[in-house]
Amino acid sequence: MLTLFVVGIMTWTQPQPVAVELDIRDHQHPYIYVEIHFNPSAQYQRTLTMPNWIPGSYKIRDFARHVESFEAHTSEGDTLNHERLRKDSWIVDVVKNQPFSVSYAVFTDEASVRTSLLTHDYALLNPASLLVYDSTSRSKPHQVTVSVPSTWRVAAALPETDRHVFMANSFDQLVDSPMVAGNLQILDFEVQGIPHRWAIAGLAAGDVLAMVPDMQRICSEIYMTFQKAPFDRFVFLSFFAHGARGGLEHSSSTLLGVDTDALLTSEGWNRFLGLIAHEYFHAWNVKAIRDQALTPYQYQTEVYSDLLWFHEGITSYYDQLVPLRAGLISEKASLDTWAKDLTTYFETPGRQVQSLEDASRNAWIHQYQPSSARPNAQVSYYSAGALSGFALDATIRRKSKDKYSLDDLMRHLFNLNRSVSSTDITSWLSDNCGAEAAQFLDQHIKQANELPLMQAIQDLGLRFAEKQEDDHPQQNGFKAPTEFEIEGLIVNETPDACTVTSVLRDTAAWKAGFTAGDVILAFDHIQVVPRKMATVLTARGQNTPTEVCLSRAGQLMTLTADVTPKAKPLSLQKNDSASELQKKRLQSWLTSAVKNKESTNATD
Repeated sequence: MLTLFVVGIMTWTQPQPVAVELDIRDHQHPYIYVEIHFNPSAQYQRTLTMPNWIPGSYKIRDFARHVESFEAHTSEGDTLNHERLRKDSWIVDVVKNQPFSVSYAVFTDEASVRTSLLTHDYALLNPASLLVYDSTSRSKPHQVTVSVPSTWRVAAALPETDRHVFMANSFDQLVDSPMVAGNLQILDFEVQGIPHRWAIAGLAAGDVLAMVPDMQRICSEIYMTFQKAPFDRFVFLSFFAHGARGGLEHSSSTLLGVDTDALLTSEGWNRFLGLIAHEYFHAWNVKAIRDQALTPYQYQTEVYSDLLWFHEGITSYYDQLVPLRAGLISEKASLDTWAKDLTTYFETPGRQVQSLEDASRNAWIHQYQPSSARPNAQVSYYSAGALSGFALDATIRRKSKDKYSLDDLMRHLFNLNRSVSSTDITSWLSDNCGAEAAQFLDQHIKQANELPLMQAIQDLGLRFAEKQEDDHPQQNGFKAPTEFEIEGLIVNETPDACTVTSVLRDTAAWKAGFTAGDVILAFDHIQVVPRKMATVLTARGQNTPTEVCLSRAGQLMTLTADVTPKAKPLSLQKNDSASELQKKRLQSWLTSAVKNKESTNATD
């Protein structure tokens, strides 16, 4: 049931705020016009700086490269001298103890959750990519006025003190509070008595109203996992556009990019539920359970964390577990997803080369700037981090004799109400699960040792085995042929070409001499049609070795490669041979936190 989301007109008693004006009325052109009025100080010069990155996305983005027509003026309108000091900074000669203002235009051309964008239809306003600050203004309140076309609305998690006027208690809170504007569709609902809002920009195909009950169930499940919230209201800000994807976490909101057609298919619907779960969970794990190494944020330079495997990986673990616990996806579908993730992990050589701690620390040069060598040399703190959550959860349950789970560790860290480090995790494991469990981080996070996943699978009463054949075979003479492959060859098949993207180390493809960028043209003189490569390999049968014709850097050449039967897909299944304890543990792992609470209340 949809309920009314009331945002009252508030009285603000803070000191004189920094006044920010964002003008997006000319929405036919991709420029956002910014004017900032700074309060007086005892200085003769002020150095104003624009952030180089946005928290939650660990890449230097040099937002200031989009700034044009920078000017500075006194409160009377007189021009002030200024100079661009560095790529991200301007030094302004000001009048001592007098206010001043700066104005500039920001060019926008990237539709993402990390940047700002102005289109004919909507605007994405990420303050980190729009505003300058200095040491004097950073801690001061900021009042933001957004000037929009007459029919547009503005949505944000910040308190709205007047129409399209928002108040932040500091520059940091402002950076943590994106906005969307446009002819928005606004849907209001409650979760555990807390007001929530979903603001939708762009064109969303599909039934968004039908999504709201599913969102409520996702949010309730996460809320009950922690048993309280770090916010008093929450806003989902989303834009729908072709090719849009991803999300970025904030303390009481999230900005989501969603493909226009996402809600038209079951796969897209479930993917969106996972995105909702991931970003909502971040309000606890990242924003409330804060990384000691990242606090406070340093916006101008890289800040190194050893805990992204925990903040992103454990959150990724829950974004798969929560929809299952909430009853929104089937047990089989969930286990199939885990099976694919497990298979990918075991096929990735990088898992034995780079530790999850190292992957976290090197996010700035690896996660957002991948190379073709990535599968051989690196591990993802998202996907492998999620599997570390799977293994850690099972370890906690077994070593505590099922008294505790990963849910309990997450609640403990949240209730600390402070920034955390890996020591806090290890200490809790030692106190509640014993010395052996406390070694989990040293053995599997700090070193490139394989995660104890087979033990975890067994602990949870599951088994990892070949996928069973269809229970309803063909009634005629058809028999599916054996599929063949060149082991270790990773190819991107588009309508135009079959292009090698990576070659896994010490595989048949590696030994044959393939390299990233090769365009595959034929196998044994049989042309490879894009998106039909596997069909050609299967049709030719186990004729090994095969001659491969390819194009490399504009030159035709041939390689000889071994072709082998493709490994049968593996599935994660309930283990009929599991002990009663393991079966009970599996049921606990699958149990909804909401239903568990309801059951507890019923027996009180």
